Amino acid sequence: MLAVATTTPLQAAVRKDLYDIGEVPPLGHVPPQMHAWAIRKERHGPPETSMQLEILPTWPVGEDEVLVYAVPHRRFGRVRDCLGLRLESPPLESGR
Repeated sequence: MLAVATTTPLQAAVRKDLYDIGEVPPLGHVPPQMHAWAIRKERHGPPETSMQLEILPTWPVGEDEVLVYAVPHRRFGRVRDCLGLRLESPPLESGR
């Protein structure tokens, strides 16, 4: 069975600049700001202190781009990132 998302008149009318954590914006609406757990270099250390809830700007979605709503499966991500020990990915080879 094919699922199709639709926007009701109520959803179309309720558009905010910032949504609460757990609140889903209406289909097709990208608010200018979002809540995010942010890790900053100057706060590297245990997750309890390095990860802080911040309000950050969102990026505009281009005409040739797609925005996907995803819910992370882990609540706090990697402890390694909090400690500033992120493993660097090897550079991608060009021409592939």
